[in-house]
Amino acid sequence: MGTTGQVAQEHGKEDYIAIQKILIKGMIIAVLVGVFFIALQITILDIVQGIIDVSIFSFNLIVRYYNIRIYTAPASILLFVINGWLLGIHKPKLALVIALAINSIKNVLSYALVNYFGLGINRVAISTLAAQYAGLVVGVVFVFIEYGTTWLSYIKRCFRRNRGWKEFLQVSGDLFI
Repeated sequence: MGTTGQVAQEHGKEDYIAIQKILIKGMIIAVLVGVFFIALQITILDIVQGIIDVSIFSFNLIVRYYNIRIYTAPASILLFVINGWLLGIHKPKLALVIALAINSIKNVLSYALVNYFGLGINRVAISTLAAQYAGLVVGVVFVFIEYGTTWLSYIKRCFRRNRGWKEFLQVSGDLFI
């Protein structure tokens, strides 16, 4: 929602450079947070194990699923940013296309992998992983269609100039909490 609100405000002002900067900053933070979750994979699993009370069999299934699914964290968080950007620039139908692509791919892959290749829970997790990254590709294609390659030049500028990071992180951080 932080991305949506900020992008919508800039869209209303017709400040398309600011919109690109918000998108890039959101994407950078999304990748960093996703990698952070992957780095804390074992710690998160230990915390979950202490909280939930399930049988050993069920917990082993959870661990197998989680150990694959955790690698979707960067893609999932990036998709929040891209969907927020799409809503902010008044293109909700494209956000719907991404959601439909992800769910369609996941359903087809889950069915095929489980019914034809076996290994149940691992295949479901793999299909979710593939669907999330396929959805991310669709989202990035929408970014390229909207901005071409010009938005890539803002990545370097975001790191060189520290302007705007404090406000971006403050708004996004408040919403995250």
